[in-house]
Formats: sequence, C-alpha cells, structure tokens
Amino acid sequence: MSLGGLSHTSACLQATYGDPLFVRLLLIEDDEGLVLALRDALAKHGFVGEPATTLADARQLLAVSHYAAVIIDLGLPDGDGLTLIRELRASKQPIPIIAATARDSIGDRVLGLDSGADDYIVKPFAVEELASRLHAVLRRQGHYQGSRLECGNVALDTKSGDLFVGGRHVALSARE
Repeated sequence: MSLGGLSHTSACLQATYGDPLFVRLLLIEDDEGLVLALRDALAKHGFVGEPATTLADARQLLAVSHYAAVIIDLGLPDGDGLTLIRELRASKQPIPIIAATARDSIGDRVLGLDSGADDYIVKPFAVEELASRLHAVLRRQGHYQGSRLECGNVALDTKSGDLFVGGRHVALSARE
C-alpha cells in the first residue's frame, strides 16, 4: 500500500506485523462453508485467514508461508488435528495455535491443551470470542500489542481502520 510518500512506513508495518493492515492466520477446517464464513467474519476484526481443508494442505501452507497464528479443527478428513499440533510443537515452532472443535468434554480440552494448543474453543462459538482469544494468544507470544499499530509518525487502528499521520486523521477509501 502506498499513500503518497508513505511507502517506507507501510514497509515498516509490514516488516513488523506481516501485513500492513491485517494479521495473517491459517484456518484449518474441513467444512468449506464454515471456513469461508469464519475468514470473512475474522476480517472484520483485523485478521486475514487463509483456509486449508485438510492436514496435507495445512502442512504445505505452513512450509511455504508465515502465519501469526493457526486456528485448527481437530476432526479433519485426513487425520486428527492434534497430530499437526504435536508436530508443530515437536519442531519447536512457537506459532500460537487455537483448537476450534466440537469436541467438548473436559478430557478433550485437557488433551488439546496438553498436546500443545495455546487455547481451546468449543463449537459453536461467537466470532467475537474467537477474535479476543486470538488477540490474547498473540499478545502472550509478543506478536501483537493491541489494536493500534505504529511506525514513525504513522498510526493505524486495526479495529476501526482509522489511519493517522503526524497525529492527523487520513481519510481512506473502503478498499484502502
């Protein structure tokens, strides 16, 4: 994104947060309708979700891309999501992981957390709660310091989309 002379600033934000406006997530969910709805709903909270519908797809995406966090369903067509969580932890990848699943027993929750998930949310859930849990795990990991990103004299409120340069509000189009 370039706003006149602001290309250096957006590069600074990009280098710090991965994307000038949003935090990138890997959404691992086999229900295509649900994963697309979740992607769209999380975008309203400052996240960009890339969908993967199988463990194989998720492994491939994780090998070639960087994500700030992973949201993973445990019941996938080609295996248990816990397997991928354990693999990521065994490889010492510090990526925050939230298990989002219909498995709702205490034993399932304990197993999910003990397997390496940073958080565990049971379906159905409110997107607002998931977004808050994402913010929390990202804060704990040091990847995200709140809804305001700053670099030099430029500040962006990721919740409202308001941009400020030198303390003055900059009007942006919906696409910007």
